Amino acid sequence: MFKKLLFLGFLSCPFLLKAQVINVEGIRSLADSIRFVGSASLNIELTKNVNNIFNISNDITLQYSFEKNTFLFLNKFEFKEVNDKKFTNKSIQHLRYNYLFHKNIAFESFVQF
Repeated sequence: MFKKLLFLGFLSCPFLLKAQVINVEGIRSLADSIRFVGSASLNIELTKNVNNIFNISNDITLQYSFEKNTFLFLNKFEFKEVNDKKFTNKSIQHLRYNYLFHKNIAFESFVQF
């Protein structure tokens, strides 16, 4: 009986965890001859009027491919402070590895924070 309850508790754990899903299919580059593809942006804004507003954000996407291996790195960060109070503070980092076995079959793993 205890083993069944433990097993049911183990199965319900994923429902208790909070996570965010990232769709990387639209971000991937399918260029065959280009090994390194990427983009980066950094925005910093400081406004002083009746309120003091500080905003910083970045968006980095890098992809490196060689032979049958592909690495994809995503970094998004946004921080906004209004009158010394945090208004927005969110970030995500994502690293993905892809190994192509066959034209339509690939091994893929990722780490996300």
